[in-house]
Amino acid sequence: MSFIASMMQSVCPWRTTEPTSTNGGTSGLVTLEDVIEEVHQRARWSGSFANFRRPYVHFAPEEYRALAERANLHVVRLDVEDKAWDFKTRPAFVAFARATFVEWINHLPQIDWDAFITDVLDRYQSLAADNPQEANTFKFYQMEVELTPA
Repeated sequence: MSFIASMMQSVCPWRTTEPTSTNGGTSGLVTLEDVIEEVHQRARWSGSFANFRRPYVHFAPEEYRALAERANLHVVRLDVEDKAWDFKTRPAFVAFARATFVEWINHLPQIDWDAFITDVLDRYQSLAADNPQEANTFKFYQMEVELTPA
């Protein structure tokens, strides 16, 4: 994925690597990845992330459309749907995070993984959960795109 991120940066020099407050979905959701980025820059964690580069690039629908057009592709269809996965319990959400946060937690001693994940999920919950029932819910958007040569 770092190859793709590097390629996208060279194709889209206008694309910022700074975290944004929304993921471009239809309801302005906070991205879990942006929260991970915020947390890893905290004093407690930043020493483990010297020279760290954000490992993935995610584009808002408008950015994706512009990228496709710059690559001489025609956007036939671009659909965005807000989704949510309710893990029901914190241990289940932590298990998902262990598998998903690999690019970040590999920069930490294994003994610190759970503390880092807890910091991220606590911050994410404070931003993304609209009520206590959403404490272990991951909100995201799914973008499906159909392209043809222009």
